[in-house]
Amino acid sequence: MTTITREMALEHLYANSLVDEATGCREWQGSRNKDGYGQLGNQAIFETFRIKGTHRLMYQCVTGHEYAGRHEQILHSCDNPACLEPRHLSLGSARDNMLDCIAKGRRNFIYGERVSTAKVNVEEVKLIKALLAQKIKGRKIAELFGITANIVSQIKTGKSWRSV
Repeated sequence: MTTITREMALEHLYANSLVDEATGCREWQGSRNKDGYGQLGNQAIFETFRIKGTHRLMYQCVTGHEYAGRHEQILHSCDNPACLEPRHLSLGSARDNMLDCIAKGRRNFIYGERVSTAKVNVEEVKLIKALLAQKIKGRKIAELFGITANIVSQIKTGKSWRSV
């Protein structure tokens, strides 16, 4: 097996990326996964660093921080998954990544009738809540609407349809 140094890995990353002058992003020009993240095809680099993501390898090479697994994520301040620019990368958790996503308006939560598996619609939920307010049993309501008692319970407790 060929020993790959940090300098060799960095040279490979820089040789296979281009800077977008408008954004300052250094974009990976090689293979990308379905989400747009650069992936290493160089087996020797992968065997040395045990990383496939180009942004993760760049972060490790520049900072010296060894990737510790799924609970650590490399965040992009530029929101460009193909970007390798070290100034755009930072270490964070899955929670940090999700909070960043929400703060930047990139996360559109689907709820209510827009959920493909929804068994009831907004008007039916309003009726169910009105019946619950009249102290009608959940099982009886479920029978009336052709749904399970569990769905009625989730509506009652706010686990689903909280927005109605």
